[in-house]
Amino acid sequence: RRPYPGFLLIGETMLKKATVEPAPDDELLTAKEAAEFVKVTEWSIYQRVARGQIPYLKMGRLLRFWKSSLQNFLGGSR
Repeated sequence: RRPYPGFLLIGETMLKKATVEPAPDDELLTAKEAAEFVKVTEWSIYQRVARGQIPYLKMGRLLRFWKSSLQNFLGGSR
């Protein structure tokens, strides 16, 4: 497999590079939980992922989001 720009490939897990390194004990949220936390729709979360606005962890076909990254996102502009 060719590596994709802006991503790290760790084993079979593709990791979107985060601007801030998540803490080891940082909580991982599902897309639905992330949407509830940020107070937007789940669709909006996926749109922001596609635009590269929110760092995420891809586990197979599933996306997970670090709570601290979402807090940083809330601190910046939506």
